Amino acid sequence: MPDRSASIVSGQRDCALYRFWVRHPETGGRALGYVGETGRLPFQRLMEHIYQQPWADTIIAWEVDPVTFPNKTSVLVAERRAIETELPLYNVDGNLANPGRVPPGRAVLQRQARDPGWVQPQRNVRVPRQRAPRAATPRPARRTAPPSQLTRWWTRHQTTVTAWTGLWLSLWVLLWWLGRNAWAGWDEPRNAAALASVAWALALWGRLRMSNRRPRRRTRSRSRNRR
Repeated sequence: MPDRSASIVSGQRDCALYRFWVRHPETGGRALGYVGETGRLPFQRLMEHIYQQPWADTIIAWEVDPVTFPNKTSVLVAERRAIETELPLYNVDGNLANPGRVPPGRAVLQRQARDPGWVQPQRNVRVPRQRAPRAATPRPARRTAPPSQLTRWWTRHQTTVTAWTGLWLSLWVLLWWLGRNAWAGWDEPRNAAALASVAWALALWGRLRMSNRRPRRRTRSRSRNRR
């Protein structure tokens, strides 16, 4: 049966011929059940037949003809020829001379015998649609903002800052413990913090003086080597 629900534009699109292979309702053998055509995606027609046709429960396979037809007229001719030569069970148009065909009324009775209480759905039932696959497009790489000056400084001096902070805390605890008998009340932590800060500052000042002297020695040694 022609796919009459296809759009008018389908006459200008590539069309396909498909076949359903079913289990024969009387013999149980494999038989050609239906030959159809479509200008849409064949999967959509498959789902429509599964939702609407009484013989859908006997489908065991389906295939799409490898030949692609350039327009609606050519695929209708091929469909008519296939129905007349292959004699499917459930086609109506072009299949009236087939002695082994199963009319729609009998197909409904056979389905109700297999599945009591089954009722044929309406023709305009909505079925899932298959969308054409989209070409994979690479996602643009995310541009991350450059790190700030503070972040770069912290990354470079994180270990040094942590070490000097630990040194100040150690001096504070040590001086607080040493002055526990000389000070009283809040004087203990305050005086210990003041002395720890002084000792810490002196240690840092000495460290900076040593680091400033090293490049000079290197430059002097280089100048000597040049001479």
